Amino acid sequence: MKKILALALASLLALPAAAQTNGVQIPSSGTRVEFTQSLTAKAPNDLCEIRLESTRRAKTREQAAKAARLGIEKAREALARHEVSELASEGFWVTPVYGEAKAGAASRVLAWEAGERLLVKTRRVDEAGALVEELAGCAAVASVRFSLSPEAKSAQRAKLQSELVDEATKRLARIAADFGLKPSAAQVLKIRFAEAFEENLDRASFAGAKLLSANASAPSFDASSTTLRVSATIEANLTAR
Repeated sequence: MKKILALALASLLALPAAAQTNGVQIPSSGTRVEFTQSLTAKAPNDLCEIRLESTRRAKTREQAAKAARLGIEKAREALARHEVSELASEGFWVTPVYGEAKAGAASRVLAWEAGERLLVKTRRVDEAGALVEELAGCAAVASVRFSLSPEAKSAQRAKLQSELVDEATKRLARIAADFGLKPSAAQVLKIRFAEAFEENLDRASFAGAKLLSANASAPSFDASSTTLRVSATIEANLTAR
């Protein structure tokens, strides 16, 4: 950032001018200044996503489908006792299980396998361990993930953008002062924002949650945090007034 700003200021020194301030010539129409500004902040994750999977095999398609659905139905009954922000089915399937084909003969269906997946979202991140432990008695816990909710992301984004604009305004005032000008000599023309979210995950606890079964102990979860980086390119016009 310092290099970009130095180049921008150096361009001011090299330009022909109709006005002169502090020994530096500045065009009466003004000259363009461009630099980047960035801010970073961490926010505690407030959303937990749990993915469940119930898979069963049986002699008939109907039996397999019924057994697979039973696991998810039990999970839904358990979730009715908890504060859940969203429940969404992520698919149901039934597929035949074939035996080894003999020469000149078609493969024979030995059994049927059925499965169903369910996505659970909850804001009670502090209760994730207990919830996972209870759900593991109904279906396999395929994954557990913590993140910022859309509302928290939006609030964090707005806060950082506002702070970034304040910092950029102060920087422009300092640039103007370097040339002996008042802050009003710097006029912002355009601000281009960019952002990036980075989830700071406790990888060990997530690995422990993968495909957790009913006879396994619940892992200890740390909801951790998400880092938001907001940057902006600021274009301004500097005039000698």
